[in-house]
Amino acid sequence: MPSGIQFHGRWDLDSPGRYITHWCGSSLCFQTTSRAITVEIGEGTTPRSNFHNVLWRFGTHSITRTALIKGNRSMKLIAQADTTEAEAGGERLRDVTIMLCDWGAKLHILDITATDGKPIFPPAVASAQRPILFIGDSLVSGYTPPQHGLILPHGSYQAFGSIAVRTVRSHGVDARLEMVAYPGIHLVSTYGEQGMEDVFWEGMHGTGGWDERSKDTPQDIFICLGSNDQGSGGPTDDFLEHYKVFLIRLRDSYSSELRRIHVISPFGIFKDPNVPESRLSIYEPDVKDMVEELSKSWLEADADGVLLRHISTDGWIDRELTCDGLHPTADGHETVGNKLLDYMNALGLGGTVPGIQHTGAII
Repeated sequence: MPSGIQFHGRWDLDSPGRYITHWCGSSLCFQTTSRAITVEIGEGTTPRSNFHNVLWRFGTHSITRTALIKGNRSMKLIAQADTTEAEAGGERLRDVTIMLCDWGAKLHILDITATDGKPIFPPAVASAQRPILFIGDSLVSGYTPPQHGLILPHGSYQAFGSIAVRTVRSHGVDARLEMVAYPGIHLVSTYGEQGMEDVFWEGMHGTGGWDERSKDTPQDIFICLGSNDQGSGGPTDDFLEHYKVFLIRLRDSYSSELRRIHVISPFGIFKDPNVPESRLSIYEPDVKDMVEELSKSWLEADADGVLLRHISTDGWIDRELTCDGLHPTADGHETVGNKLLDYMNALGLGGTVPGIQHTGAII
């Protein structure tokens, strides 16, 4: 595998020919002057039927969706010529991004080569690295229930966290997305089923755990959990205690490069279709109170340590921006992504101007 390739997210990179990710939102990025790339897909690849599992972008053109096939095969990516390239003799550097966008698939890459033998270079981003980690359930992974059709045809690429990080990156910030999210997951492990409090460290079914975390320590962690716990009748006190332990373990597990943990309240449940703005909150304001209390204790113990913040999403979307009163539509994710970008920019994290309308549109 060329050394110029950057891996963003959780990947198993322990041995040559074994580049595997189990997590949607994971991607790899590089540049090349070549007009054609060959990606060798390994036998560890597991697709989800009837879904375009991988997205790729080659140059300045629109992204392309590709369905994975189980087993070894070659996938050829070709950049289309444009006027700018023709004037430059086709030798300019083109950005290449490949993302696993399907929460139900696994991607195994054996190798990537330029078919004409031209070199592969790291992405050219002028700023220092800003790794950002998103942890969550279906709201973070970009899932919509199958009975509502393909609401998010680009999967996790259209999820609000991916929109936010991609937009920050487009402003010249070397933002790198790591996403650990899975539909239906609880925070709390219960009834023999692992919750995120264990899955984050151990992985799903023993794969994709802590040892495969991004090699770039996140500066910021965003967490959005609780919808499934509340939906299953999880007691508030129990949820809060487990959340507190999870937050402390996150803080203590990363190096000093981690600066902030942001607890995002889920967007709510909108039960009444006749009153789009009616909202049932998820463990709020209890989570907010817990976060504020814990944040104060962290500051008192270490004024220069990790900051803990709560993000209220009350009023960010209404039922009309969901497909079922819970899961956002594409427009809903874009709206949430825009709200989150304004929040990030207010903290100096977004590389954008407060109050402007950002776009998570598919381009």
